[in-house]
Amino acid sequence: MNNDFFVDSKNYGDLLKKCCISATVVIIYFLLQRIQCYGINNATVKLVQQSAFIRLFDTFSGGNFSNLPIGALGIAPFVTSSIIIQLLSTDMGNSWYDFSIKSFVEWNYQGSVGQKKKDILTSLLSIPLAIATCLTMLATINKQSLQSTHNTIYANVAAPYLVVLQMTIASVFLTILCLKLNKQGIIQNISLIIMSGIFIKLPKQISTSFISMSKSDSIMGLFILFVVVSVVIFSMRIAYRIPLHFANELQVENDSYIPVTWNPGGMMSIIFASLLLGAFQAWGNILPVSKQAHIILNSLFNIDTNIGLILYGTLIIIFSFIYAYIQYNPVQIGLKLRQYGGTIEDYRDENEGLLYFKRILNCYAVYGALLMIVVAIMPQAIAHAIHGLNTPLFKYMGSSIMIISSALFELKMRLYAEVVNINYSSK
Repeated sequence: MNNDFFVDSKNYGDLLKKCCISATVVIIYFLLQRIQCYGINNATVKLVQQSAFIRLFDTFSGGNFSNLPIGALGIAPFVTSSIIIQLLSTDMGNSWYDFSIKSFVEWNYQGSVGQKKKDILTSLLSIPLAIATCLTMLATINKQSLQSTHNTIYANVAAPYLVVLQMTIASVFLTILCLKLNKQGIIQNISLIIMSGIFIKLPKQISTSFISMSKSDSIMGLFILFVVVSVVIFSMRIAYRIPLHFANELQVENDSYIPVTWNPGGMMSIIFASLLLGAFQAWGNILPVSKQAHIILNSLFNIDTNIGLILYGTLIIIFSFIYAYIQYNPVQIGLKLRQYGGTIEDYRDENEGLLYFKRILNCYAVYGALLMIVVAIMPQAIAHAIHGLNTPLFKYMGSSIMIISSALFELKMRLYAEVVNINYSSK
């Protein structure tokens, strides 16, 4: 009896340790969002009305350019560099969306050594991305400040360099923290930090939104919230099982299928589309072009305009397909099946089986793209049509709920797996 107690205590102690590591990451992130950058004129920054793309950037990067703390970049450079490395190291089979480099693809078959190479390259790539993102965002905010308040956001001449240095160091620190502790926590640090960033802004957004809304608009907003949450939860429960057949009879029957979810690309399509659209709009604001060109660029890449919303939806659809093939790479799945003597059931020919798998994947990628459109675009379109709902809370509500739900679902699955493992170990 006592031995069982000590075994359970030890196993649950490991679970508690993982929870503490994840909590530590969140605490460090919160601290970085509370420390103000040296060299920033805070009184001027508060007077600047933040543009739509900066609010969009903050929502999907875990950043906070509204107040310009040292952690303003969040994990945007890390997310962008991770996406780039994923694209370069995933063999798509010579398709139009195949951006892979042979030497990078080989890292996938080198185990922990290959993963370490990916992590190092991701960290190195995040440094120039952090500097470029910081320079672009600061230039945009400073330009808006000069136009609206006729004052610069910087306290002195050396401030721009110091601010970029502080934000870059904080971003690189977050990147290293995410990579080092990603497998030691109870949930992936990317999801955790982005979700935490949304929660930071949520109380203020809720209070400011509902105070200024009429009763009918509030009811409409709550109804839209209910619809979005229902769609997201429903989508997470759907998965199509592609049955497999193995020549080796020792394989476990319950594992003899490939589960393809309704949204195989996950939330990364929204995140990358948002960051890319925000980057384009930021570059458009600081490029030395004519006033008419600035107006055209702002209209094209601004999600508050109809054409910007259409472009945003188009990017989401494209990245939904690309990420579906990154998550369920037919080339790697074919190699694994060949290695273990498996085939897709009812298709003894390997090529025919993979073609069937691609058809299913394409079908569910379409479902996922449509889901992302409903979740990310529908609240935006309604907010444009109904003036009372035209607030950051409702405009980004669907995307925020998708990110939070995905993170909570991942947390639930990880906790369930940990508890099952503990119960199995204690027997």
